[in-house]
Amino acid sequence: MHESDTYQYILEEGHALGAQRMLLRQGRKRFGEPDEATRLVLQRILDMDRLERLSERLLEVSIWQELLQTP
Repeated sequence: MHESDTYQYILEEGHALGAQRMLLRQGRKRFGEPDEATRLVLQRILDMDRLERLSERLLEVSIWQELLQTP
């Protein structure tokens, strides 16, 4: 079961959703409430490497748009 592609996909998606929630929560404290477009962009990011880069960059930028420019 743990080796199936479907199981691995579900795990990765769950990790990505958790990372997105954390970015939104921390970003709200730092930048204020994101607009709908920003929320949608974050919800579409499922790449854990990029989500991790965003979480690190969160400490260096001053607005949502600058954060989302992180590759």
